[in-house]
Amino acid sequence: MNKSPSCKTYAWIVWSAATLFYSYEFFMRIAPSLMISDLMSSFAINATTVASVAVAYYYTYALMQIPVGILLDNYNNRRLLVSASLAIVLGCALFAISQHIGLAIFARLLMGFGSAFAFVACIKLIHNWFPGKQLAFVIGLTNMVGILGAAFSEVPAVHLIEKFGWRQSMFIIAGIGCLIAIILKFFIHNEPSAIGYEPLNKSSNNKVSSSIWKGLKYVLHSRQTWLTAICGSLMVAPMAAFADLWSIPYLMHVFHMEKVTAAHLASFIFIGIAIGGPVNGALSGLFGRRKPFLIMGSLSTFLIITTIIYSPHLSHAAIGILLFAFGFFTGNMLLVYAVITEISPSWATGSAIGFTSMVVSVVGMISQPLVGFILDYCGNTIVQGATVTFPVSNYHYALAILPLSLLAAFFVALFIQETYCQINRTSGVES
Repeated sequence: MNKSPSCKTYAWIVWSAATLFYSYEFFMRIAPSLMISDLMSSFAINATTVASVAVAYYYTYALMQIPVGILLDNYNNRRLLVSASLAIVLGCALFAISQHIGLAIFARLLMGFGSAFAFVACIKLIHNWFPGKQLAFVIGLTNMVGILGAAFSEVPAVHLIEKFGWRQSMFIIAGIGCLIAIILKFFIHNEPSAIGYEPLNKSSNNKVSSSIWKGLKYVLHSRQTWLTAICGSLMVAPMAAFADLWSIPYLMHVFHMEKVTAAHLASFIFIGIAIGGPVNGALSGLFGRRKPFLIMGSLSTFLIITTIIYSPHLSHAAIGILLFAFGFFTGNMLLVYAVITEISPSWATGSAIGFTSMVVSVVGMISQPLVGFILDYCGNTIVQGATVTFPVSNYHYALAILPLSLLAAFFVALFIQETYCQINRTSGVES
């Protein structure tokens, strides 16, 4: 392997360009939340319809994960990412000019289509440009930058919308996407050999597949890929259900907090996962082990979320610490992406990453309405004016799926193959 500083430096340049696109994509997920009242007024729609516009993004995002992985395994990553970024730009422009809700939904579908390439491509490029022991750390760092980038862009975006209106702001955001497309064009390369360096993974140029479906067939027949994807999805489900949706109402009604206080404490989860991703990844690389960290992460989060749900007399400080710890240890989930790239041959890594990402996305999407369904099913709903709340017992029943999911993840992790941070250089099919 070429160990010259210039090659190592260029690896970080490639990572920076890809992660910039990932941060842009991450922001596109949450953009509608910054303009809800504006959208309701412009389209004369209710909250349910606004939600349907926002969630349209996730349909194409989830459905495209496997196709994206197959494409990244078989075609030029730079061209794919430039095309994906321009798809988001087009989506932004169409959203800005839309006068009918149907066009707005189509625009969100297009944004989700382009965004589907971002995280899978980041991991594929990290696999090609970084040595095995750095994989988990760099993947965790990517997630941290994505989360923080989106978080820190919210306030400027709000000011932008207040000054120029949501339509003009979407054109400006589209312009930023064009600049990102230019950066991707000049700085993204599939692997070191594309600019004259020796590839890190000797098998990366060995296209053993004569068919673009070879990688997907490998993935679907790999027991370890299924186990790893299921473990990751079971660890993410509580995060998606609790942190992304139900944490604030739970804290408000069970611990009698004001909404601002509940939102502040809930944000500790995201701070925890932003820090936990790279820290746990670095420790995993340092010790040369993945499996113990997945086991520790699933077991720790099981104990923490059980304490949060079933301990009614926690102080605000204790809740904040527990929520941060919940996010921190959930960060171990990102190790499944390191494992998946290490157990798969280079010609199948994109397919494996895409498959894992799809499973994680789908299970996460199911977990949110499942908690809501159980809350409703338990009955005894409390209606106070326009506000609907639930008894504490309803939350205890509904949120029970969170520790159960993490306990299941713990048992699945026991059967995951230890990779010792080594890249699979074989071309055979894993049993």
